[in-house]
Amino acid sequence: MCLRRRGWVKALNLSRDLQQCKYFESMFSGPWIESNQSAIHMEIADENVTSEALKVVLQSLYTDNVFVKPSQATGVVAAATLLQLDPMIDHCSAVMQSAIGAETVCGFYMAAERYGLVEVKKQCQAWLQHCLMVPNFATLLCHISEHLLLSLLSSPDLWMMQVEVDVYSLLKKWVFIQMNPTWKGNREQLYKDTEEFFRTRSEGSADCFLEKSEGWRFIHIFDHVRWAYVLSDLSSIQLLKDDKIVPLSWLDPFVKFNWYHHLQVEQAADKGPQGVSEEQFLKESMRCGRILLQEQDYCWRWVGYNYGLDLLIMCRDRAISVKRNSGCQSFEGSISQQQQRHVMVRVNVAPIRKKDNSPSIKTTGIKSVTLGPNEEAVLLQLGTTIRFPLQVTMNLMFFSPSPEAPTPSLAVPPLSASSPEEYLSVAEDMPTSASGGTLSEMLAVQLGLTKPCTCDGIGRPGIFSGSGQESIRETPRREGGGITEACDLRQHGEVYVQCGEELDTPLSRVGPISDRNTFCSSSSSGTFSSRDSDQSSSQSVPVSSTLLEAEIRATAASPILDASNNSHSHRTVTSSSCHLCS
Repeated sequence: MCLRRRGWVKALNLSRDLQQCKYFESMFSGPWIESNQSAIHMEIADENVTSEALKVVLQSLYTDNVFVKPSQATGVVAAATLLQLDPMIDHCSAVMQSAIGAETVCGFYMAAERYGLVEVKKQCQAWLQHCLMVPNFATLLCHISEHLLLSLLSSPDLWMMQVEVDVYSLLKKWVFIQMNPTWKGNREQLYKDTEEFFRTRSEGSADCFLEKSEGWRFIHIFDHVRWAYVLSDLSSIQLLKDDKIVPLSWLDPFVKFNWYHHLQVEQAADKGPQGVSEEQFLKESMRCGRILLQEQDYCWRWVGYNYGLDLLIMCRDRAISVKRNSGCQSFEGSISQQQQRHVMVRVNVAPIRKKDNSPSIKTTGIKSVTLGPNEEAVLLQLGTTIRFPLQVTMNLMFFSPSPEAPTPSLAVPPLSASSPEEYLSVAEDMPTSASGGTLSEMLAVQLGLTKPCTCDGIGRPGIFSGSGQESIRETPRREGGGITEACDLRQHGEVYVQCGEELDTPLSRVGPISDRNTFCSSSSSGTFSSRDSDQSSSQSVPVSSTLLEAEIRATAASPILDASNNSHSHRTVTSSSCHLCS
């Protein structure tokens, strides 16, 4: 038998052993030409199927002792899938699951999607949900597709390192990589190059990046930040102004949203959420996180306005609790004087993920907590088995969702272009809408063009030009999905568009994230930070607990809230006890 692919030929003797493969069993037992041939020529289109991978798969038919390296797993599973050899597919799946790490996770995820490896895909998603926000793994963004990125940001199981603005900072780096696909470098260089990239684009221009045609295709990406929680922190707002990526006017709906709920709480019309569904809680709650390096007492708060609540999070005696501060500790922000306030919370705790392990996770599930002034409630007992350093991620909801003030989206106005070519470039890259609409439908929304039309009886939607004279129509397609001869491209007044293929993956709104938390610690040396935790030396290898400790100590940038004067400063806490609780 000869297997031909891209210039290489592998000769094998036909044997009954080959019929262990469903592929060959069908070929040899049916009324096919190949069943009577002494040599079979196979054209293999899958670029992952290499001669080495085929050799491993065919060798498995003759021996039970086949060793598959993690670096070979994608090729071998591709060949095994081609030949329908289920035992080998299962073996490769096990190899992949045992070798998931920073260097393999993205490749394994793509292979799992392509070849239907459900468990591998699940494990890769879990790894990425746990590690995506870890600064050490920032360069993973070079290998993460838009579909995967939005899937991770939409997940209720995304683990936070700090607070809401972190998601915005992550997206900023991802957009830079998409605009510079040949970029290579370490984490520190990624931060510097990203800042320089957007700084040069904002110089001498009144428009923000997303207002320019080159940024239009990324608008929907930034709608996956929970902006209400970003706008609760003054330093985060200043960061947005300095970056000039998202126009502040697009955030007006979130300002109104925050003001409405502020008044509800301030005038005692809302005492906090109760009975909110799990889906709504996970979709709309604030997400935040913290690293606890060693077993000791901790007490911290996350910066930002929390609707009249100053919540202190504490870890003492291997238990995590929350306290409603109403004056026992110094706090200059506004504090609600209501006798009872309701809060919904979920806490997940796990040891820092080492190279290829799957840490055990302890969770509270979603809990409703009622707190009086200066009252404390225990949320989670860590027990004796869980080991430090720990990663803590929390979901918090401070106000009751209201149908009168639903969670808004970015207020994107109709976009305008200086030339027809700009519309062409946008049409080629435009994704599907959050509701699953076609490329042309989303483009029509962005341009404020909503009149329907059909295309030569094809029945596919088109859009009208800005002049409203004639429709500019999509390229029709055959039933099987192939592209037919394109409609004539026409120019009508203000618009010049040719829509490309339709994508079939709808986008969905996603969750929270940010960049700054505040805390205090009784550690003898505990420098942390959240503002641009990218500024230290880079590590491209999977992080160990020791490495992550050094990483966090070196890269910390979150402002620590000084209880005496509430000033934000970057400093090391060296007190022998928690300065908020003493």
